This record gives sequence, structure tokens and C-alpha cells, in this order.
Amino acid sequence: MFKNVGPQVPYSIGGRVHMVTPPRPTPPRNPDRMLLGAITAAASLMLAACIMWATVNGGELLSRMVPEWAAYGAAAVFDGAWIICLGLEWVARHHPQQANAPRIAGWVFLALSVAAVVVNGRTHGSLAVGVVGAGVSAIVKVVWTLLLAHYATPLDPMTQQWVDQERAQLAAERGLLQVQVDNLHARAYLAGQHAALGLTEPPTRPAPQIDAAPAAEPAAPPVAPAATPVPAGHVYGAAPAAAPVDDPVQLARIIDAALARDGLNKADMVRAVIGAAPHLSAREVAEAIETRRGVKVGASYVRTIRTGRAKPPATQPAAGGEPPAPGRGNTAGPYL
Repeated sequence: MFKNVGPQVPYSIGGRVHMVTPPRPTPPRNPDRMLLGAITAAASLMLAACIMWATVNGGELLSRMVPEWAAYGAAAVFDGAWIICLGLEWVARHHPQQANAPRIAGWVFLALSVAAVVVNGRTHGSLAVGVVGAGVSAIVKVVWTLLLAHYATPLDPMTQQWVDQERAQLAAERGLLQVQVDNLHARAYLAGQHAALGLTEPPTRPAPQIDAAPAAEPAAPPVAPAATPVPAGHVYGAAPAAAPVDDPVQLARIIDAALARDGLNKADMVRAVIGAAPHLSAREVAEAIETRRGVKVGASYVRTIRTGRAKPPATQPAAGGEPPAPGRGNTAGPYL
């Protein structure tokens, strides 16, 4: 009987249509996978037998000094240590650098387990039995090392670098998430303590912000003496030209800080941006002001502020004539 899983299709018998789930095709048997599964099962049985053998030998050796329950418990540590290292090596099979440490430690722990079996055989007057018995743990260790090497598919260098960077980024995100969870638990604990003791909640500290100017009222800009002309290309009272900033993010922060003050008119905005980023062109200065403050500034106006020259009037009165009266517009023309 087939399970109702998967997409359904219309099925008609005698003109009556119903939605039914077609049977899923059974994948063909793979002899290689079947053999690999059998090998893994056999290796697991060998591992269980190795644990019992090494634990009995180590426990018998240590029981001469301590009670049997403590001796056999300590003897299980010998093989348990290098078996745990096998598991860590399997988890890090796609990260060779992390797999090196458990691989080396596993061989060291195996050597201690083998030595315990040899010493136990020597104390019973049969060194040969101890040496042969010690080979049990060594054989199981080699078999599992070969099996792990078969499962661990090696990656090419470029793919390995990509995998390492992905793992590093995920590890950083996981660590940051854990820190945030710990902070939430700490805040909940403090809130519960304050509620239980009837204390007021501690004031929340505001997040620090970078101010463009000191909190005090900005000083009035200095006025140039009347007898001292302002040379062309120089903005009076501006700070010395700063070194050009190549980083666009840092440059945007500098311009935002320069325009953060309140009460700036259009000319002050232009001077502030020029002082913060003197290497910008007139069009770039105008676009920066319009984007951040919504004030439309022409490139010609920026050049006027930068050079310090007065903008010429839009119309000039005719020679010998009187200027047009205010509010009446242009009186010249054929329609009088």
C-alpha cells in the first residue's frame, strides 16, 4: 500500500476523475553502498569488542590498587578517549586544519591504551599475550581511520577556501547570536530582581552618538576686516584644507557631520561641505547638499561661494536711462 505523499495527479476510471498519488519509483540497489554499509556495521562491532577488551585489561591492572568499580571506570577512559577523537575527526572531515588535532590526540590515547594491555599481560607472566592483546585496539583504530578517510571527500584548494570562509562567517554569526541571547537573559534576570524587590527600573543608557559640533551654541563666524580684501579662491574663516578621503563611506560621514548643525543657510551649507571635502567639484558639492538637506544649489552658486566673488546682477539698466520702477516689470517693447 502506497503512502499519500508527493504530488497528486488526476486519475480516471469510467469517466470519474479523482486526484491520486502515483507510486514512487524504487531506486535501484547500489552494491557499493550496500557493501560500505556492511563494512561500517562490522567496524562498529569491532569497536564494541575493542572497548570491552581494553576495559577488562585496564580494569584488571588498576584493580590491584583501587576498588574494581573505580578501576574499570578509569580503564574505560583509555579507549573512550581515542574513540571520541574519531568522532571529532569525522565532524571536521571537511576542515583539515581542525581535524589534525583530534587525529594526533587519538593516536596518543591509543598508545596509552596499548601500553596498559601490554603491562597487564606482563604482570600475568605472558608478555606475548599482552602484545597480541594490544594489537586489538591498534587494528580497530587503523580500520576506523581508513573508513573515515573514505567518507571524507577531499576538496580542491579554492573550494576549501570558500568553505573555510563560509564556516568562519557562520561561526561569527553564531557567536554574536549567543552573546545577544546571554544579554537578553541577563536583562530579564535583572528585571525580575527589581520587580521582586520593588525597586525602580534602572535608567536606560542612550546609545552614544557622534555629534558634528559641540553641544554649546556655535560661535559667530569671524568677520573679515574691511581693509583686508579676500583673495580669490579662498573662503574666509574656513578650516585648513583636509587631506582627500578616498573611502566613500568615511567621506559621507564627514559631510553628514558638517551639515548636522541647525540654522545653516544655503551659503553656510556650501562652505561647510567645501571645508569638509575641499576636493569635491562644484556639482558634487551641490548634489551632496541636495541629497542630505533637500536644498537645491546650483554648481555656479557653489563656484561663487568657493571663489568669494559676488554674483553679477541678472539684468543691467540701459546707459543714461532710469531703472525700471519696482513692481511694473519691463516697460520696453513694441507694446506701449
